[in-house]
Amino acid sequence: MDSLAPVAFLALLGVVLGQPDPTLDRHWELWKKNYGKEYQHQEEDSLRRATWEKNLRLVTLHNLEHSLGLQSYTLGMNHLADMTSEEVAASLTGLQVAPHPRRVSTFRPNPGGAIPETMDWRDKGCVTEVKNQVRPCLGASRCSQTLSLLQVFPGPELFPGVPKP
Repeated sequence: MDSLAPVAFLALLGVVLGQPDPTLDRHWELWKKNYGKEYQHQEEDSLRRATWEKNLRLVTLHNLEHSLGLQSYTLGMNHLADMTSEEVAASLTGLQVAPHPRRVSTFRPNPGGAIPETMDWRDKGCVTEVKNQVRPCLGASRCSQTLSLLQVFPGPELFPGVPKP
């Protein structure tokens, strides 16, 4: 029992100090190659690797919960996997929208219609695949929103001869 204590301590110390998991070395290199990631210094590579491993554990656990029916969606590793959630938020947000007067909605719910328990907007063609937008683009966002609304509330033909998405 006493001989296991130092081994357990070293294993715990490795986790606490953020030592990389050597079984993930090949995966880390493949991920960096796939997304064209290169770091200036070994220290930065080590820091990004630790964040990447943390995110990989989060994604893996979440997807395990999904397979058990505890989550309704899956996660995946992408080009942002070496960033903390704060870094992602700082790099992908920042859009400042000026406040404008409150508008009156023209939406009128169907009082006799049944409300479904769940709704998958992907089945209705209202949600597209996730896109890599390095900088937020208000125009692309507005276009996507408009096309989604046209899927749900089709109105008059705006562009005759052009097929709907």
